[in-house]
Amino acid sequence: MPLALILAISLGQAPTEPMRRDLHHYFAGEAVEAWAFGGLGAASIGAGVVLLTRGTDGARGASVPLFAVGLIQLVLGVGLWARTPGQVAALDTQLSASPGEYARSERTRMARVMRGFALYKAVEVGLCFGGIGLAGIGGVTRSDFALGAGLSLAVEALAMLILDFFAEARGTTYEGALLGYRF
Repeated sequence: MPLALILAISLGQAPTEPMRRDLHHYFAGEAVEAWAFGGLGAASIGAGVVLLTRGTDGARGASVPLFAVGLIQLVLGVGLWARTPGQVAALDTQLSASPGEYARSERTRMARVMRGFALYKAVEVGLCFGGIGLAGIGGVTRSDFALGAGLSLAVEALAMLILDFFAEARGTTYEGALLGYRF
C-alpha cells in the first residue's frame, strides 16, 4: 500500500485526497502556463506590429514569424485558460464518484499528452534550426528579410520549447502520481 494512502487513512482523509492534491497541483501549473502562452503570444503579435511599421526588410521579415507563432501561442493560452476550470471540475467529480475510472481514464489521457511532447519538441527544435538556417542564408545572401524572419522564428521556437519543457516536466510528475496511486 503506498505511503500516501496509509498517511491519508491514518490522518482521517479520504483515500483520494492525495490524488486530488496532485490533480490540482498539475492543473494549477496548466493555468499558469495558459497565462504564459497567452502573454507571450500577445507580446509577439505586438512586437510584430511594431516591427512591421519600421519599414525595413529585416523588421518586416521578423514580423512574419512573430505574427504566426504569436497567434498560435495566444490561441493555446486562451484555450488552456478557458478549458482548465471545467476540466478540473469534471475530474474532481469523477475522482469522487469513481476513483478507479478516474485513474484509468486519466492515465490514458496523460499517456497521450506525454506522447505529444515528443512531436512538439521535434517540431520546435526543427523550427529553431530552420530559423537559424534561414538567418544564415539571409546573412550570406544579404537578404535582410530572410535574416529577420530566421532570427525571429528561431527565438519563437526556442520560447515554445522552453514552455513545453516545463509543461512536460509537470506532466511527468502528474503521470507518475497517477501510475503510483492505487484506488
